[in-house]
Amino acid sequence: MASWKTSDISTKDLELELKRRNLSFDLDEGKVIPLPLENPDFTEVCNACQKYVGDLSGNGWADADCKQYVFERAMIAVFGNKIWEWINENTNG
Repeated sequence: MASWKTSDISTKDLELELKRRNLSFDLDEGKVIPLPLENPDFTEVCNACQKYVGDLSGNGWADADCKQYVFERAMIAVFGNKIWEWINENTNG
C-alpha cells in the first residue's frame, strides 16, 4: 500500500477533489477546515426550534434531546451533510 500525505498533492488538485465531493473547505496549515455554505438552508433548524417551542408551550417540557437535534440541524445547515464525517475524522478519542 502506497503512503502519501496531503503535502504531496497540489493545492489545486485538493481543491478540485473537495469541489467534486461537494464540500467547501479551506486549507489551513496543511489541515482541511470546513467553510460555511454560500447559501445555507435553515428550514430544518427552524422546524426543530418550532417543535421545541411548541412542546414547551403545549406540555411545559420538551424532548431531552431536542437541543441536540437543533444543534445537529444547525451544523448541517451551515456546513452541509458531510460535516459529521469531518467531525468524526477530526475528533480525538
